[in-house]
Amino acid sequence: MITTNIFKGFQLHIPKEIREKHGITEEDQVTWKSEGDNIIINVKKQRSLRDLVGLATAEKEFDPVKLKKRSQSGDI
Repeated sequence: MITTNIFKGFQLHIPKEIREKHGITEEDQVTWKSEGDNIIINVKKQRSLRDLVGLATAEKEFDPVKLKKRSQSGDI
Protein backbone atom coordinates (compact mmCIF):
# COMPACT_ATOMS: atom_id res chain seq x y z
CA MET A 1 0.00 0.00 0.00
CA ILE A 2 1.24 3.46 -0.91
CA THR A 3 0.23 6.55 1.07
CA THR A 4 0.14 10.07 -0.37
CA ASN A 5 -0.95 13.45 0.96
CA ILE A 6 -3.80 15.72 -0.06
CA PHE A 7 -2.39 19.12 -1.01
CA LYS A 8 -3.79 22.65 -1.06
CA GLY A 9 -6.86 22.82 -3.27
CA PHE A 10 -7.50 19.10 -2.61
CA GLN A 11 -4.95 18.04 -5.21
CA LEU A 12 -3.52 14.52 -5.12
CA HIS A 13 -0.30 13.04 -6.44
CA ILE A 14 -0.41 9.68 -8.23
CA PRO A 15 2.77 7.85 -7.22
CA LYS A 16 5.26 7.08 -9.99
CA GLU A 17 5.08 3.33 -9.26
CA ILE A 18 1.31 3.34 -9.84
CA ARG A 19 1.53 5.58 -12.95
CA GLU A 20 4.14 3.35 -14.57
CA LYS A 21 2.46 0.06 -13.65
CA HIS A 22 -0.87 1.17 -15.13
CA GLY A 23 0.47 3.36 -17.95
CA ILE A 24 -1.29 6.47 -16.65
CA THR A 25 -0.62 9.62 -18.68
CA GLU A 26 -1.53 13.30 -18.29
CA GLU A 27 -4.25 12.90 -20.93
CA ASP A 28 -6.12 10.21 -18.96
CA GLN A 29 -9.17 10.94 -16.80
CA VAL A 30 -10.01 9.66 -13.33
CA THR A 31 -13.48 8.63 -12.18
CA TRP A 32 -14.44 8.58 -8.51
CA LYS A 33 -17.07 6.42 -6.83
CA SER A 34 -18.06 6.41 -3.17
CA GLU A 35 -19.11 3.00 -1.81
CA GLY A 36 -19.79 3.03 1.91
CA ASP A 37 -16.55 4.01 3.65
CA ASN A 38 -14.46 3.35 0.51
CA ILE A 39 -13.52 5.54 -2.43
CA ILE A 40 -12.99 3.72 -5.72
CA ILE A 41 -10.75 5.46 -8.27
CA ASN A 42 -10.68 4.28 -11.88
CA VAL A 43 -8.52 5.58 -14.71
CA LYS A 44 -10.20 6.18 -18.05
CA LYS A 45 -7.53 5.93 -20.73
CA GLN A 46 -7.62 8.50 -23.51
CA ARG A 47 -7.52 6.83 -26.89
CA SER A 48 -5.17 8.13 -29.53
CA LEU A 49 -6.01 8.12 -33.23
CA ARG A 50 -3.66 5.16 -33.59
CA ASP A 51 -5.85 3.19 -31.14
CA LEU A 52 -8.92 3.86 -33.30
CA VAL A 53 -7.46 2.50 -36.54
CA GLY A 54 -9.38 -0.58 -37.62
CA LEU A 55 -12.24 -0.22 -35.12
CA ALA A 56 -14.75 0.59 -37.85
CA THR A 57 -15.14 -0.83 -41.32
CA ALA A 58 -17.06 0.42 -44.33
CA GLU A 59 -19.55 -1.79 -46.12
CA LYS A 60 -18.37 -0.39 -49.45
CA GLU A 61 -15.39 1.60 -50.69
CA PHE A 62 -15.59 5.40 -50.64
CA ASP A 63 -13.52 8.43 -51.59
CA PRO A 64 -12.70 10.33 -48.37
CA VAL A 65 -12.15 13.61 -50.25
CA LYS A 66 -15.57 13.43 -51.93
CA LEU A 67 -17.15 12.41 -48.63
CA LYS A 68 -15.62 15.42 -46.86
CA LYS A 69 -16.86 17.78 -49.60
CA ARG A 70 -20.35 16.29 -49.35
CA SER A 71 -20.37 16.68 -45.56
CA GLN A 72 -19.21 20.31 -45.81
CA SER A 73 -21.96 21.13 -48.33
CA GLY A 74 -24.58 19.62 -46.03
CA ASP A 75 -25.36 16.84 -48.50
CA ILE A 76 -24.92 14.18 -45.82
